[in-house]
Amino acid sequence: MPLTKNGKINREELPEPDSSSMASADYAAPENDVQETLASVWSDVLGVEKIGIHDNFFDLG
Repeated sequence: MPLTKNGKINREELPEPDSSSMASADYAAPENDVQETLASVWSDVLGVEKIGIHDNFFDLG
């Protein structure tokens, strides 16, 4: 982890997350209205284009 002179994490030097590797390889599309709504909300919040019903939002963002 890159550190500042004060010993804190230097967030400016951290690499950008690679969102392509975050989505699960076995994409399962939302199956009902509730799942579609939740997937849409998490997609907007996390900036991930395609979120399946088996994706873990902790892993995504």
